[in-house]
Amino acid sequence: METKNTPPPSQSSPTPPPSPPPAPNLQHFKRKFLAQAPLTPTFNAISLFNPPPTCFHQPCQSGIATIISAALNSPTPPSFRYSLKVLQLYSKNAEAAGFFVEDDEFMVILKTAIDVCKKITEPESDLLCYECFESTDPTLLPTKSPLAIRIAPFHNDVGLRCWEAGYFLAEFFLCHPEIIRNKRVLELGAGVGLTGLVCAGSPTLRCPSVHMTDYTPETIVNMKHNVLINSEWLGEVNNKDSCTVGFLDWTELAEEKSVEGVSYLNRAEVLIAADCVYDRDYIPHLVAAVKLLLEGGGGNKQAIFATTFRNEATFELFISSLQSYSVKYEELKIPDAGLGEKYEIFDRFYIQQRSEMRIHKFTL
Repeated sequence: METKNTPPPSQSSPTPPPSPPPAPNLQHFKRKFLAQAPLTPTFNAISLFNPPPTCFHQPCQSGIATIISAALNSPTPPSFRYSLKVLQLYSKNAEAAGFFVEDDEFMVILKTAIDVCKKITEPESDLLCYECFESTDPTLLPTKSPLAIRIAPFHNDVGLRCWEAGYFLAEFFLCHPEIIRNKRVLELGAGVGLTGLVCAGSPTLRCPSVHMTDYTPETIVNMKHNVLINSEWLGEVNNKDSCTVGFLDWTELAEEKSVEGVSYLNRAEVLIAADCVYDRDYIPHLVAAVKLLLEGGGGNKQAIFATTFRNEATFELFISSLQSYSVKYEELKIPDAGLGEKYEIFDRFYIQQRSEMRIHKFTL
């Protein structure tokens, strides 16, 4: 009997399991969050590499929670209030896009931030927190650890906050290192010390000596703290003792009453200051200090200031004071396109923008 060969039953290939969602890339968000950048660009950084709707998926929620939790539990934590605002803004935008926050760690850190902020009883002026900055370019800033700056953003002492001109002056030097590289620096009105720390710690600047000065006790204590916590950061490219802090009152310096101040001024090759042209009463003393520095250099010294233009009358007094002391004034031109994205490291431009900063050079 003839039989037919029965073909074997068809065997379909097994359906492969679904691919896991891509891991969120939150490095840009992390840099902005640690710097306590303005809320909107900090939130927008989340979607830079994780466009909607993936930026609202659970893996992204988990990544955000991990970054914020680690920062708040570090030795240099950001403000809990700022952290809470970031978490709330993310939750609000997620819900507006039709998503819900469902990650357990995110909810835990959100509740923790709410509870901590409710329990804050001390005056706002006493609240200390940290800005931390890092660059992906190792030629600009050391990469093994971030630059950490302690601030008291609500304090009445203006020296416990870093103003936009201070950030911009640091970025300007990184963009034009030939101005200050390997030179001894004295900084007036250094505040939290960010600009001076960059001058001493940047691999491209390597200033062998940076003496940062201010005049209020609280500012000096805080600046010394910032130098201390960045000793490892400074030591990556320079002597960790290359950055020092001291008291200096412009009025005493202008009248040559401060022996230590005049000594540092004589040794310095470049005098720097950021956002110090704002008080009409002190402008003549500030210009006199500039004159003292320049006179001791045989024509080879210079002063570089970053200012924020706020009041025309105050700025005119500054210019007339320079003329009365026969100090030459030059505004260094910044291209319309700015310094370039590579040098935009300090994401703390809240009130004044980079386009509102002016860089001045003074010589005899």
